[in-house]
Amino acid sequence: MFTTMKTNTETSHIFSELHRKVIDSSFDGIVVINHRCEVVSWNRAAERIFKIPPDEILGRNMHEFITPVRYRQRAKEGFEQYQQTGRGKLLGTVIEIEALRADGSEFWVAMSINDIDINDQRWAFAIIRDVTHIKQSQMKLKELAERDPLTHLYNRRSFQSCLEEHLHGNIYLAILDIDFLKRINDLYGHDMGDEAIVYYADALREFFRDVICIARLGGDEFGVIGSFASDQDAVAEFERFRERLSATTFEPQPDIRLSTSIGIGSTMKAGTVARSLLRSADQALYTAKKKGRNTVSMA
Repeated sequence: MFTTMKTNTETSHIFSELHRKVIDSSFDGIVVINHRCEVVSWNRAAERIFKIPPDEILGRNMHEFITPVRYRQRAKEGFEQYQQTGRGKLLGTVIEIEALRADGSEFWVAMSINDIDINDQRWAFAIIRDVTHIKQSQMKLKELAERDPLTHLYNRRSFQSCLEEHLHGNIYLAILDIDFLKRINDLYGHDMGDEAIVYYADALREFFRDVICIARLGGDEFGVIGSFASDQDAVAEFERFRERLSATTFEPQPDIRLSTSIGIGSTMKAGTVARSLLRSADQALYTAKKKGRNTVSMA
């Protein structure tokens, strides 16, 4: 059996065909853009991931199709910097970012960007993978770690982190209790007590839309961190909440009238130590309860 060495032309053709098949059979999207950010190669995986056929995107600016509008200016500036200097923050790294499908829906991708020199022109290619399911799982785990499962407000740990983060500003911290929740549990059952907690949490969320943080600290205790112009403004705002809650009918059980006791502390008086601020608000809450509940007390 005789074999002969293939010519350069035949070898080139074989490797060209091999490269095409490898790229087209890749699980990841492989996209090549030229020095004008026009798509010159778009494999089958890219078509599957973005739902965009090659004839619709080849020769077109990539960002007009797969980059959400809020990122386009930044992407344009980054590409221009790469063309001018040959450098870019994203080159040689893997990033996770939202991308755009043909129908306008957004999803998460992991994308690696690398540069190539073609006839002294700076081109680039990206390897792209749909990581939506992974990202959703990560976000769900993060939410479970940060949120109270009953009310979906932040939990005590998240509240503490938020407090530590904002301590050096002029902030107010309020601790709020649902008055006589134990009585609701005893008379109507714990399911009704849970409904009261959820109702109260929704009322907090609806009223305090612009505060820094709202959390369920445990049981019938809640926390709010906000910024107000003065003690008087802070007290007035929480008084309005207290009055609105008292005036609202608790729909699951109209016989129940919900009310709340509120204690407020501030960094101006308690200083910028979290423990001191929490103690200050807690003492103010104790004062509010001692006055007969359904009242607001400022430390």
